[in-house]
Amino acid sequence: MTLRTNIVLDPKLIARAMKKAGTRTMRETIDIALREYVSKPDYDALLKLAASGTIDPAYDPKAADRPAARVGEANAAYGARKGVRKRPARR
Repeated sequence: MTLRTNIVLDPKLIARAMKKAGTRTMRETIDIALREYVSKPDYDALLKLAASGTIDPAYDPKAADRPAARVGEANAAYGARKGVRKRPARR
């Protein structure tokens, strides 16, 4: 479903957005911008829950946006097992 509308936009802002998004039309630029905007998490609802005391105060809603910390393995020596012979190279 599409909606046709007329809106007044800042031409410099549209030009910057088109360049940044790599788009060739205003319609495509606005479509990408709106999809990006609505795909962002809604932190307001989480903040309201936090204020109600339902969520642990140590909970960080933005932690999901960051890559998970890697857990190192002590003395990990991959491929360094003794007694395993390598196959001879094929000719």
